[in-house]
Amino acid sequence: MRNLLLIFVCFFSIILSFHTEADIFENISIIPVSERNNFVEFQSSFLNTGDGFLQHSNGSYKYKNLYSLGFINHKNNFSFNFEKKNEEISQSYRPRNIIIKNKKIKSTLYSNKMSIFGSKWMPFSRIGYQTINYNNFYCIETEDFIMGSDVFNCNEAGKKRYIPQNNNEPTLILKGEKFILSTGIKNTSLSWNDKKTFFFELETILNNYKNIYSTAFDNSNISSKSLFYPNEKWIDYNFKTGYKYTRKFNKLSVGLGLTSILKETTSNNSLNKNKNNVFKLETSLSSKISKNTILNFSTTYFKNENFLEKIGVATNLNNNVQNLDYSEMKLSFIILSPHINVHKDYTNLNEKKGLTNFSSKKIQKSNDLNNKKVTMKNEKPFYNSTSLIQYAFEVAKNNDISNKKSKNLFMN
Repeated sequence: MRNLLLIFVCFFSIILSFHTEADIFENISIIPVSERNNFVEFQSSFLNTGDGFLQHSNGSYKYKNLYSLGFINHKNNFSFNFEKKNEEISQSYRPRNIIIKNKKIKSTLYSNKMSIFGSKWMPFSRIGYQTINYNNFYCIETEDFIMGSDVFNCNEAGKKRYIPQNNNEPTLILKGEKFILSTGIKNTSLSWNDKKTFFFELETILNNYKNIYSTAFDNSNISSKSLFYPNEKWIDYNFKTGYKYTRKFNKLSVGLGLTSILKETTSNNSLNKNKNNVFKLETSLSSKISKNTILNFSTTYFKNENFLEKIGVATNLNNNVQNLDYSEMKLSFIILSPHINVHKDYTNLNEKKGLTNFSSKKIQKSNDLNNKKVTMKNEKPFYNSTSLIQYAFEVAKNNDISNKKSKNLFMN
C-alpha cells in the first residue's frame, strides 16, 4: 500500500507543470546511493517563486511540457543528461506572453581517483550545449514607447511609436545558444549509514545570441542592447565549491547540501554586468520503493540568483525581477542496475579465464541443502534463501568496531 501511494504521488506530480533543472552528476551527491552503480534518473521540479515575481513585476511565470532524463555508467566513467523545457512569462506590456523553449544536453567524464593532500579526489570534465528559442516578438512595449506595425495592433495612446518598413515582419526574432565546459575535482567518502562529498568546479559558458531586428529599431533612438542580449559572444565564469551530506535512518534517508557560486563575465551588457555571488542550499528526503528503485524529494533555495537568467530570459522588459531569492522542489526516480547474480552456477570452472589449473569436474547443487539451516559462530542462523551478499554486508557491518551502533546498511 505504501509503495502504491508513493507511485501515485509521483505520477500525479509528473502530470503537473514542472520547471526542470536536473543534473544527475550533481544530484547523486545528495541521494543515498553508492556512486559505484549504473543507474538512470528521471527528475521533475516546480518553481516556488510566484509571489516574488508578482511582487516585483506586472507579470506571472508558467512552465509546462518539461522533463529531464539522465544516466550514469560507472563502468565507463560516464554520465549524460538531456533536458527539455518550455516556459512562459505573462506580463502587462507587450509581448503579453514570452514563450521560451530550451533544450540542453550535458555529459561528464570522470577518471580514477588521485591522492591530493592525503585524500582521494576524483577529477572530472564536463561538456554541454544548450539552445534557447523565443516566440516571435511582433509588438514590443515599454513605459515610454511601442514598436511594431498596425497589422498586429501595435499602438497605445500616449506612447511614441516605432514602425518597421515591412508591416508583416516580426519586430524581433530572439534566439541563442550556449556552449558549456567545466572541470573539477570531487571527494566522496562512504560509511554504512552516511555519505560526505566535497567538490570544486570551474564552469565556463560561451554565450552566442543571433537576434534578427526589424527596421523599427533603426527608426528609434533606443539601443537594442539595453533591452535584450546583444548579437555578440561573451563568456560567463562560475566557480563552484560545496559540501553535501546524506545519512540513512531506517527506511528513509535525509540529505543536506551547501554550494557557493562565484560569478564573473566578460559582457558589458546591463543584463549581465551586475553578477552576484550565489548561495544554494539543498535538502533531500529519500526512500526505496522497490529493490532497485529510489524515490527522492528535495528542495533547493537560491540566494541572490538572477531569476531571468536562470530561466533563460534574454530581455530587460522585467528588469526589476533579475535578482530574486527563490526555491525549487524536486521529485526524482532513480533506477539502479540489478546487482551481479552471485548465485550463478559455473559448471565448468576451468573454462573461466585464469582458472585453468582447476579440475574440469562439474559442480552439482545438492538437494540435501535446500531446506537445511546454516549457522555461523556467534551469529544468528540464516537460510539459504537469504541473499548471500546481503548477509555478508550485515556480518561485516555488525562487526565493524567503528560502527557498533549501526543497524542500517547504506543504499548501494
